[in-house]
Amino acid sequence: MCVCMYVCMYPSQPQNCVPDVVIWMLAGNKRVAVKRIPSHEIMYSPVAIARGKNCGKIQVMFLTVSQLEPNHTGAGALLHYSNQF
Repeated sequence: MCVCMYVCMYPSQPQNCVPDVVIWMLAGNKRVAVKRIPSHEIMYSPVAIARGKNCGKIQVMFLTVSQLEPNHTGAGALLHYSNQF
């Protein structure tokens, strides 16, 4: 088979080389709440069209209860933050 046949068979899937941002809420030495933010949403660029949709904006997010601490019971947390990565 020709090389172009192999190339056509695989769909293009762009890879994000910057890892996501993870925010943990700690109580003592235990992780009690977590929130994952995709890095492309807060990425800064001098070109306006290349900036993330939440770059430089004040955000409100709810942290979810962590599954890493099975004995922890309680609600998540509310976080107000401004980001620029």
